Amino acid sequence: MIDEAKSKCEEENYLTTMAWHDPEQRRAFFNLDRCRILSTRAALETAQSNFSQALQYRRQVIDIGTNFPAFEWAKIGDLYFQSGKLDSAARAYIKAIAINPAQSDEINKLRTIYLQTGGKADNFYNYAKESIGAELRASARTALDFELMDLDGNLLRLSEQQGKVIVLTFWDSWSSASQEEIPRLNSLVDSFKNNPDVLFWAISIEAPVSIKKSIKENPFQFHQFHSGYPVKKQYNIIGFPTHLVIDPHRKIRYSHVGYIPDVQKQLEQEIKLLLNESKQIS
Repeated sequence: MIDEAKSKCEEENYLTTMAWHDPEQRRAFFNLDRCRILSTRAALETAQSNFSQALQYRRQVIDIGTNFPAFEWAKIGDLYFQSGKLDSAARAYIKAIAINPAQSDEINKLRTIYLQTGGKADNFYNYAKESIGAELRASARTALDFELMDLDGNLLRLSEQQGKVIVLTFWDSWSSASQEEIPRLNSLVDSFKNNPDVLFWAISIEAPVSIKKSIKENPFQFHQFHSGYPVKKQYNIIGFPTHLVIDPHRKIRYSHVGYIPDVQKQLEQEIKLLLNESKQIS
């Protein structure tokens, strides 16, 4: 089955079957399928205790640019742990947690390693906080600049918002997952309505009339931008909703593709982390 999938995962096939997509979209779907195949092969090698080969596959997935890096780093941590390389396992788990703080299993694994290597239980929280914070700052990539028009006809540029924490959500009215998240996203906006240093931007590829119709039926309190296809392409967005949290230095500190059941809680946690970080720096 894997060999068959691999034989079909050739760029020429995507050119034939997705001729109506632009080249960047075809490339994104091609890479997504490559990552799925490699991740599956890694799982099979792990089941046979071929940890070195499994690790190579996981590394390839990371290098390609998977949309699920937290999952892959967690699996890389497991491989190092099973191989007895505890320092490498800890670094991998830290990367996974930095990408997705909701990874309770990886936090517990990191705690196990910390205690096994001589750490004191009452100091684990500080160790984890400092390690994850350092990883977030070191690995954050700069958010690409863009200029878009909002529903009132105003042109706004991302680079002009320096010093702000920005929650950037890519959504569309026809996405049921996007629609389902809106009430909780509205509650998130309400939580920070008195803080001018936090902005909530929503980008859709749709025309203004379509967005206005949608938010009339299902009010969405984010600052709405229309005709965002160029930015969607620029950020390589392949699924809705996609959430990014950008720090005051225009670094992407959080990203998630797809529906999040507790989206308000997760994004609120990220916003507060960046606000506290800014206070400490200032």
